[in-house]
Amino acid sequence: MKSVRTHLLALIGIVIAIAPLTAPPATAVSSATVFLRVGPEGFAVPNHWLVDNPSVWLIDPLQFPESVTTPGYAGCVLSVSDADADGRVDGAELLDTARDAGCITDWASQDTAFGRFVTTIDGLEQTGGGLVTWWFLQLDGKGATSGIDDWDLQDGTSVDAIYYLGPL
Repeated sequence: MKSVRTHLLALIGIVIAIAPLTAPPATAVSSATVFLRVGPEGFAVPNHWLVDNPSVWLIDPLQFPESVTTPGYAGCVLSVSDADADGRVDGAELLDTARDAGCITDWASQDTAFGRFVTTIDGLEQTGGGLVTWWFLQLDGKGATSGIDDWDLQDGTSVDAIYYLGPL
């Protein structure tokens, strides 16, 4: 009897230990509400490098949409769908939705060894040379660490796209 009880307790312990390994996978995301702000530095945000500091908007385009009259300056709240059905909402789907909704006029990207990165929004292009321009993107106040196709945007995510000018 003691042997049966010992084996039964051992079996229960194994089941409890294995349970987290056999839990059902997380539900795939089919859409997310995302807050997008786009703007050139100086006009929209102070002239400083924002690696892991939330952007400080001089005029927040989400709070004052009537002030959005400059190319490359926009703010919108978007419901973004998982267009490619891969179970997550990524940056390309966000920018396509922003373009289709009229929040931005266009966008372009470039494939690199590190992923796909934004090179143009509203005709403002990344440039090279002595002084360079580039688009710096933040997700919830943190500098993006991967290409736009690798993002996994959730409900309430805030995305800031800032067009910088300076030495790189």
